[in-house]
Amino acid sequence: MASSTTPRRTHYETLQLPPSASADDIKRQYQKLALEYHPDKAPPTFSPAALTQRTHAFRTIHAAYATLRDPALRDAYDDRLRSGAASTGDGIVHSEVDLDDMEYYEEGDGGDDGDRDGNVAGSGGAFIWPCRCGGRYIVREQELEEGVDEVMCSTCSLRIRVLYRVVDDADDDDNGAEVNGSARP
Repeated sequence: MASSTTPRRTHYETLQLPPSASADDIKRQYQKLALEYHPDKAPPTFSPAALTQRTHAFRTIHAAYATLRDPALRDAYDDRLRSGAASTGDGIVHSEVDLDDMEYYEEGDGGDDGDRDGNVAGSGGAFIWPCRCGGRYIVREQELEEGVDEVMCSTCSLRIRVLYRVVDDADDDDNGAEVNGSARP
C-alpha cells in the first residue's frame, strides 16, 4: 500500500514543463496531455482499472492547468512553491472531509450519486461527498489503499482532502473508520 506521504509532483512537473514556461507553452502542453489522457479518448479495450487511472491522471493534469493558466493563481502558486508549501500537493485544497462523514456505496450501487453510467465503483466500493456546485467528490477504496487523499470534484475544479490514517489489521479495535486497512487520523 502506498503511503499518504509519498512525494507529489508540482503542477509544472505534472505538465512536464519548467517553472519558467510561458502561458502559451502551458496551454499547448495542457492540450497535448488532455488529448492523451482524457477518459473519452481511451480505446474501448481499456480495463476499468486502466480507465480509472487515466481519469485520475486527466483530473490531475486539469487541476495543474486550472492553476497555471490564471496569472493571479499562478503567482500565488509560485509563491507557495518557493516557500515549499506547494510541492506536497497537486492543487489547492478547498476543504477537508473526514472519511467517516462521507457516504459509502458498494460496487455498482449509487443510483443518482454514481458516475455518468450510475456506477460509483469499478472495483470495490467508493466514498462520496457532495460538492457545492452540485457535483460529487468520489474516492474509491482502491485509491485510498494507494494513498490518495486529495479528490477533485466530478464537475468543477474544487478539491478536498480526505482525512484518514493507515491502520494495520491488528488494530481493528481502533475507533477510526476502516477502509481495507485505512482509517482517518
